[in-house]
Amino acid sequence: MGNLRAFWSLLRASLRTQTEYRVNFIVSIVINAGYTAADFLLLSFLILRFKELGGWNIAELALLYSVVETGTGFFKLFGYGFEHFEYQMVTGRFDLILIRPVSPLILLFLQKVDFRRIANVGQAFAIGIYGVLNVHSCHTFLPVWVFVLAVCSFLLQAEINWILASVAFWTIKNEELHVLAYYSMRTAAIYPLSIFETFFRHLLTYIIPLGTVGYFPLLYLFGKTGNRWALFSPFISILLLFPVCLCLWKCGIRHYTSTGT
Repeated sequence: MGNLRAFWSLLRASLRTQTEYRVNFIVSIVINAGYTAADFLLLSFLILRFKELGGWNIAELALLYSVVETGTGFFKLFGYGFEHFEYQMVTGRFDLILIRPVSPLILLFLQKVDFRRIANVGQAFAIGIYGVLNVHSCHTFLPVWVFVLAVCSFLLQAEINWILASVAFWTIKNEELHVLAYYSMRTAAIYPLSIFETFFRHLLTYIIPLGTVGYFPLLYLFGKTGNRWALFSPFISILLLFPVCLCLWKCGIRHYTSTGT
């Protein structure tokens, strides 16, 4: 109950802070939506030129994009503390998080709820609606599966960022690693894995498994493979990564030494 009250208090505080200057808040929302939509515009231009990309048409790519980016939008909405965990370590602010009577994980997730990211979720959702209305699939429950996959996308991206934040207990700074292991991989995940070389496909499947939240399950839903394991690949990835996240985090907490700044 105490954690729930803390959740709502932090949520209201973030909303009040960010809407204090409403014009700036609205402009930021529009800019964020346009920035993330640029990736899909690039996909659209490629389709106009080549008609298909790795055997996927524009509607199928729209759903792949929507699944990945909806998860990204929700993570960025709540995950600012994990995404910028390096700042907590360098400034010593993590010390303050540890002495508070609330779980450090909850405080990091709610340290700054970035309401501007609602625009990212909205535009990804709109592109997903376009995909559902125009894709050819024999699955009646396709919209339900797309929603489930978007939730899996959020959970998996949160786990990946949780691991990268845990690494900072030893490295202190992890910005470069974050760009390499998360941002670049997430961008690659909005494209069909079949267009990449074998090494990169394996990387997005087994090491940083962002390919499992969209590409493989949609491959099955679109009838491009008969392997049912493809449909359940995001659940497998989430379950396998969770103990890794928890172990690294707890180990990092035990070995944490303040920077003293």
